[in-house]
Amino acid sequence: MKHPLVNPSLTPRGFGVGSTYKRTSWKSDDAGRCNGDWCAATFWQEANRERSDFRPAEHVIHVIMPGMRTLGRTEQGDFMFDGKPYRVYDLAVLTSIAVWFGTNNGQAMLNNPVWGKTFTKTNEFRVRWQEREKPDTAGHMLRHILHDCALQKCTTGRHFYRRATEREELILDAFLFWLGQTTGRVYLAGLEDYIKRTSKAVWDGYRQRQNPERWKQLQLSRSSQSA
Repeated sequence: MKHPLVNPSLTPRGFGVGSTYKRTSWKSDDAGRCNGDWCAATFWQEANRERSDFRPAEHVIHVIMPGMRTLGRTEQGDFMFDGKPYRVYDLAVLTSIAVWFGTNNGQAMLNNPVWGKTFTKTNEFRVRWQEREKPDTAGHMLRHILHDCALQKCTTGRHFYRRATEREELILDAFLFWLGQTTGRVYLAGLEDYIKRTSKAVWDGYRQRQNPERWKQLQLSRSSQSA
């Protein structure tokens, strides 16, 4: 049995695609492009495996959230792990947010400069999130994430109209707060490196499939340069 915080039924991979909203479970396509949210989902699951000394999901749910608000306490859950209760939906929401940061929009939010704002390192990613949100679309990004991650089946077209609950917003705020901490920044650096390495491997594989002879020559050239 897989680790409860890694089980795909609790931490699904991929965003909804087209009108079917089926989750994507692949990491590349025939054009050699890397699926960033697949990388983010895989990296998040690895970070929460039992052999890990530090589990981000546990830290966000059982350390940060209770310290923010009484609403953040998890006294009863759907299952127990390592002596702590967990709600399946909390894990699905948290993972959906973590996966979004592997997408182009998520990566842009992490890396684009923030002009005219002062903030502490701990609050940096809260400020970055608020910078992307506009007063007339408050909560839109979180609704978009929850919809595209298929937490709720959309019955009104492409847009997700249900307002995010207070607990969903708290999970998001706790995650953003954690990203600003040392362990969160180490996680982001690891995620960036993982996406780069996976992208290179996918692209190299595509080039090898497209032109095996040319790829063989390129490898020989690289070997001679490094010798």
